[in-house]
Amino acid sequence: ANYSAANASLDAHARFWHQQGERTWSVQWGPWREVGMAAQKGTVERLRQSGVGSLTNAAGMAALAGVLQASAATVVAQPMRWGNYLKQYPKVPAFLSRFSAELKAAPKKSAAAPQAGMAMLAQAQAAAPAIAAGDL
Repeated sequence: ANYSAANASLDAHARFWHQQGERTWSVQWGPWREVGMAAQKGTVERLRQSGVGSLTNAAGMAALAGVLQASAATVVAQPMRWGNYLKQYPKVPAFLSRFSAELKAAPKKSAAAPQAGMAMLAQAQAAAPAIAAGDL
C-alpha cells in the first residue's frame, strides 16, 4: 500500500510538471533480475512463469535512456509475455483487452521468440543494440 501511494504521488507530480512544459517522467519499473528485492527473494522466477519478465541491469539502463526520449509523463519499464500472462484469466479483463487484441493480431512467431511486450524496451534496444532479447 505504501509503494502504491508513493507511486501515485510521483505519477501525479510528473504529470503536473509535464503539463507545465518540464521534462519530467515517472517510471513504473518492473522487477530487476540482478539486484533489489525481487532478486533477493526469488520473486523473479515465480513471476517469469506467469509471463512477467524482469530487467537485467543492462536492459534497465537502456530503458532509462529510452525514458529520456519519451513524450509521456508516466512510462512503464516492464517486459511481458502477454500470451503467458493472459492465460490466467478465463475472460480477459477490459483494461487488458488491448494487449489481448494486439497479441491476436500479431503475426505468429516461433515459441522461442519473445512475444510483444513493451514498446519502450524495444525503443531502448534500438538505442542500445547490444542488449539481447534474452536479457529481458
